[in-house]
Amino acid sequence: MSAMQNYVYKNTIKFFNSDKSIYKKLIYSFAFALLTAYGAQLKFFLPWTPVPITFQTFFVLLSGLMLGPKWGSVSQIIYVACGMLGIPFFAGMASGISVIFGPRGGYLIGFILTSYVIGYLFEKFEFNFFKSVAVLTAISFVLIYGLGSLGLGLWFFSMNGFSPSFYSLMAMGVLPFIPGDLIKILCICFIENRLLK
Repeated sequence: MSAMQNYVYKNTIKFFNSDKSIYKKLIYSFAFALLTAYGAQLKFFLPWTPVPITFQTFFVLLSGLMLGPKWGSVSQIIYVACGMLGIPFFAGMASGISVIFGPRGGYLIGFILTSYVIGYLFEKFEFNFFKSVAVLTAISFVLIYGLGSLGLGLWFFSMNGFSPSFYSLMAMGVLPFIPGDLIKILCICFIENRLLK
């Protein structure tokens, strides 16, 4: 680690451990909410799924690493709350409480839990690059795509009166996101391993 990286790291830790900086922490949390909203607009749809592929999960995972469990999850609560209140934060400039009850709702709830769990684990334990990749992959697929698929299945049932098969859920809510998310996770682990430590 260079002298500059060491200086930035020590001052970042000091900043986030200071009780006097609560307003600054809120500003950082709001900044990550804005980044997540921005990432949501970098999207494209596939013809067989109502859930778009977006860049927002990059900022969800990074929020937990950089802000810790409390403020990382706060950033995602702000993101979801602003979208529910009518600010066009969700993918495709969507907003409103109906999005939570739509096919994307489970993913949005998963964002909050994912940021908290990642922040907690990386605050308590130290991982090398490969363990970081494994941990982030496991957490994102269990919490984001597990809850996302559950919400997608419930929405599908409410719209069609029957539940999709497990394979259909995987094809709609998990498999399309794997390649892009692995690239995001590798980039995040590089940042965490080279810059944050």
